[in-house]
This record gives sequence, structure tokens and C-alpha cells, in this order.
Amino acid sequence: MTDDHYDILLSLFLDERKHRMQLQQYVLNLEAKVDNLAQQYNNCLRVSTQQPVIRADNVTQQMETKYDNLVLKFESMELKLKQELATSKNKTSMLEEDVVDLKTSNQLHTLGNVQQEIQTLKSGVRSLVVSNQARNQDIQSMYSDLNENKQRINVLESNTKSWEINQIMMMDNITTMDNYSRQHVMVFESTINLLEINQRVILANMKAIDNNQTKLKARIDKAKEQSEEKEEYVGFTAFGVSSGTRSSGYQLKFPVIKSSVGISNLSSVQKSGSFICEKKGLYLVTVTVMVCSRGDSRFYIYKNNKEFMEYYIGRSDGSKEDCHSGTGTAVVELHVDDSLNIRNVDSRSSLYENWSSFSAVKIR
Repeated sequence: MTDDHYDILLSLFLDERKHRMQLQQYVLNLEAKVDNLAQQYNNCLRVSTQQPVIRADNVTQQMETKYDNLVLKFESMELKLKQELATSKNKTSMLEEDVVDLKTSNQLHTLGNVQQEIQTLKSGVRSLVVSNQARNQDIQSMYSDLNENKQRINVLESNTKSWEINQIMMMDNITTMDNYSRQHVMVFESTINLLEINQRVILANMKAIDNNQTKLKARIDKAKEQSEEKEEYVGFTAFGVSSGTRSSGYQLKFPVIKSSVGISNLSSVQKSGSFICEKKGLYLVTVTVMVCSRGDSRFYIYKNNKEFMEYYIGRSDGSKEDCHSGTGTAVVELHVDDSLNIRNVDSRSSLYENWSSFSAVKIR
């Protein structure tokens, strides 16, 4: 093996180590970024849905931006790794060709060492390929996690929007209920005002009714007093209208009523001369009769068609006819429907009814 071969192998080893270290460092940086992104996602999950929707949208946009940048870096790194792997394969192929050439040479005493180094180099290359595949799987897993996180963010965004819509609907319902309550309160207050007005009207009407009742009671009391006064005063005075010779037992008639108090029916006094008692009590009776005769003249007061009192008018000496008037009074207790009348006693006398009177008054 010449010095050029050793230089090539050494350069290949150094390049392989350099690229492997760069790949490892790049993968570590990528893992740190993914961990940071996952931490931000967890923080997003812990955020309350009651926070403003604008913050959730900003976080979503930032995560989407970081996700897009991460995908670009991943694609760039994958392309770079493929290029480096192709370069390593080309160099390995060149080394294998050099080994074949060395096999045909006479330097058999160093062939074993060269083969051992080649095997070591192949093992390193295979290890690098395996490590690259593992990193590729890790990146794919991270890509899957990113997609899952993106779906979760979309769900979170959808839930946030749904919560915002529900909050708007809730506010609308609260506003509607508030308006409905205000309307009912206004109707209730209006009803109360109407009830108060009606109550005032009713109280005013009741007061007016009380006043009317008071006035009516006063009128009734006054009418009652007047009626009682009228009831207390019962009496009449009546006169006759005719004259002439009357026989014994003739009942005088008094058709002219001069005054009457507390008596509703005096037709019997006017027609037959009999007073019919309507209200029981103690009565004072006064009778005046004028007679012209040649002898004695008298009259009777009858109660219920029985002689009650006899009164003397006057007398004459018989030579000529003398005229006299006599008055009789009596206090008599009468009951309802009792009767009083005046009758002539002596015959052949001229009775002047137009100068005669009949009066009765209730004294108690």
C-alpha cells in the first residue's frame, strides 16, 4: 500500500467522522427544537378555554410557522444526508477497487492489514448508515407527532371557536331574558299603578257613598222625626152646611173639613158625621151645636153607637122660639176603628148645622 492510499483512507475516515459529528449535532438541535415545540403545545393544552380567542389564534399561527420551518429543515437535512451517503458510497467503491488492485499486486505481506482496515471502514460506514436510518425514523416519528399536535391544535381552535359561538349565544339569551324581564317589570309596575288608581277611585267612591249614606241617614232621621211629629199630632175640625127641623136621634153631618192632621180618611165625617179612629190614644172632643126651639134643646155624643155624654143647649118659655148654641167637651180613650158621632135629642127644633162644629184632637 502506497502513501497515497494511506492518505486517502485517512482523509475518508476524517470526513466520515466530521460528517457524523455534524449529523449528530444537527439531530440533537432538532430534538431540542421538537421538545420546545412539544412544551409549547402542552402549555397550549393547559390554557383555559375562557381566555380570549385571539391568544389561541396567535399561538396556533406561531406553531404552524414553526412546523413549516421544521419541515423545511427536515427536508433539507434529509437531502444533505442522502448526498453525503452517496459520497461515502462512492468513496467506499473507490476503496474497494483499490483493494482489488492491491490483491493483484505482490505486496501480500500488507494485504491482511489493508483488508482489516477496509472491514473496519465498512463497519463504520454500515454503522453510519444504520445511525442515519435510526435518525430518519426518529425524524419521521417527530413528523408524525407534529401532525398529531397540529390536529390537536386544530381541535383546540375548533373548540375555542365553538366556545366563542356559545358565549355569543349565551349573551344573546341573557340579553333576551333581560329585555323580557324588563318588559314584565314594566307591565307589573303599570298594573300596580292601575290598581293604585282603581284603589283611589274605589276609596273616593266609598267616601262619596259614606257621605251619601250620612246625608240619606240624616234625611231619613229628619223624615222620621217629621213623621213622628205628625204621628204625635192627630186631630180635625169640621162644620156642617145645612139647617132645618130635625127629629130626635138625628145624626149631625159635618162635610166641611176646616183642618186635619194625622188622619188619612175623613169621608165618614163628611158623609155620615162619624169619626173613625185610625190611631189609638186619648182624645179631647169638642162639639158646638146651635138650635132654635120653643122648649129644651140637647145633644148626645155617641161612642160606638152608645150614649157617651149628654149636653144641654138651652130652653124657651114656649111663647116664642128662642135660639141658643151649646158646647160640650169630653176626654175619651179610643182604639182603632172606634167611632164618635153627634145626635139630636129633642124633637120639633130647628137645627142649624152650618153654625155647628165637631172637633177631636189626640192628646197622648
